[in-house]
Amino acid sequence: MCAFAAVPAFADMTVYTNEAAFTAMLQPGYYLENWNYAPWTTIVNPAIPSPQSFSGLGWAYDISSPAGLSGQPIPPPNGPGGAVANYQQGQAVTVNFTGPKPSAVGGIFWVTDINGNFVNGGTVTIKLMSGGTYTYTDTSNWDVFTGFISDSPITSMSIQSGYFATMDHLYVGNPVPVPAAVLLGILGLSVAGVKLRKFA
Repeated sequence: MCAFAAVPAFADMTVYTNEAAFTAMLQPGYYLENWNYAPWTTIVNPAIPSPQSFSGLGWAYDISSPAGLSGQPIPPPNGPGGAVANYQQGQAVTVNFTGPKPSAVGGIFWVTDINGNFVNGGTVTIKLMSGGTYTYTDTSNWDVFTGFISDSPITSMSIQSGYFATMDHLYVGNPVPVPAAVLLGILGLSVAGVKLRKFA
């Protein structure tokens, strides 16, 4: 579905809320991290030291939170598996891209309590350092996907909630090139003061 809106915070950003639609827009060679291995599959005490480094297929990033990180088990029907969260309630989880800077990032972001249980109605705020803040209220448990494709490289992103900001299925990559005819159409809309935003 497409909509027209003038949204300065997302002047160069397309937001996807469907995982399949987002991955269909990625070039081959993107990196997907699921954290389906220790220590991310259990809630640990004390905190997992921060930052933690991850890499694959030429992409690399560090994940950090001020008081450290925590693993979050994913129960059935979506698990078994693991996820990353902040260790201290309310602190942000930051993903800093240390290798090539991607133009496409996405994942499943939700809110859990101190015991790892899903917080129905929890608010998730995602900030991209290339510009843009996206906030939503999660009432669908684990499977709410949010992806971003940017016109400029994304240097880092942060995820925050009032409880424990939790993420899984983190994609890092670049989008397929946009055909020149489509670019010309978007430029025409921008000149007219209208920005195209796509929600897929």
